[in-house]
Amino acid sequence: MRVGIDFSRGEMEHRTGVEWYSYNIVKHLLDLGAEHEIILYSRRGGNPASTVHLRWPFRFGWTQFRLSLEMLLHPPDVLFVPSHILPPITPKRVVTMAHDVAFRRHPEWYSQKQIRVLELGIRRIIKKRAVVLVPTEFVKQELLALYPVMRDLDIHVVHHGIDQKIFTPRDAVVVPPLLYKERVGERWLGEVSSLSSGSYFLFVGRLEHKKNISRIVDAFVEFVGASSPKVGGGGERSGVIDSDVETGLVLVGNPGHGYEEFANKLNHPNIRVIPSVLQEELVVLYQNAIALVFPTLYEGCGMPILEAMACGCPVITSKGGAHQEVAGDSAVFVDSESVGEIARGLRVFLDDESRIEFIQKGYTRAQEFSWDGSARKTMDTLTKEI
Repeated sequence: MRVGIDFSRGEMEHRTGVEWYSYNIVKHLLDLGAEHEIILYSRRGGNPASTVHLRWPFRFGWTQFRLSLEMLLHPPDVLFVPSHILPPITPKRVVTMAHDVAFRRHPEWYSQKQIRVLELGIRRIIKKRAVVLVPTEFVKQELLALYPVMRDLDIHVVHHGIDQKIFTPRDAVVVPPLLYKERVGERWLGEVSSLSSGSYFLFVGRLEHKKNISRIVDAFVEFVGASSPKVGGGGERSGVIDSDVETGLVLVGNPGHGYEEFANKLNHPNIRVIPSVLQEELVVLYQNAIALVFPTLYEGCGMPILEAMACGCPVITSKGGAHQEVAGDSAVFVDSESVGEIARGLRVFLDDESRIEFIQKGYTRAQEFSWDGSARKTMDTLTKEI
């Protein structure tokens, strides 16, 4: 069977959730594809031998026009689109991943242009009767509630995986200096160093309203004020947390929608913002953090939850939804709309026994998710005979 895959998101240099999903699922599908011919449709070129470089000189319109033209001239037996934006022209069988429908639940978090594009994607899925993959049962129920007509579609829950070769505890316990840069030529813009093991809470994700950054910062400030500015509060040194080091909050991510509304809060002396890190650096940040603070307002999956758990980092996250489905019973759950409850969640990990308990439970939970398993389920769906 000829399996065509839109690889335009996975080949992006700067990846966030959807792009990392596309990159990882394609990487592992290629490992499974010996029985089938896999074709990657690329707008950049220079990828594996199975890549078809679909050149397009314009910034916009590649999916709408160039990928559609390829489907018209050389259609595969099945087309897989790892994001949910399908081209207008597809083969009869098309499979896509719908990551979430936050744009319908909370349109205030998106621009009007984003909403139009995302809504068009869902409408096209319905019109073409595409097979839909979702990362959690939560997303499936959201789709059915918001688009009842999708009850007639074939919808499969295929959990995202985690790269166990990358996201795993390392021997090193000292955080190395972290360098980051932005695309202003090749100029280095800053350096973050001297982060002591167990001296900071960590957030990973885009710095935007739906990630609840404002409340996370408010809860951290409340925590610091209530606990004294040093972790542990007293003069006795903890086995995990250094009571002689000021507690920090490290936010790893780039600004997103609504950033300007809370940007001034990030000027707190104990808060550091790192726009971007390498995966290897992120692993060390996870491993040496007191905990991942991830009480976001809406997620389709919440990959940082699994990444942190796999690295031996305990997790504070939101009650209900995809957060609780992914984390199981292996995280501290809080009301994401309560600053006080988030602050109480931070205080849980001042106790070594509680922290070690959640490290162990989280690590066990993370082992249940793998890209190999996700790829096998996805390939079974792609190559299923109609």
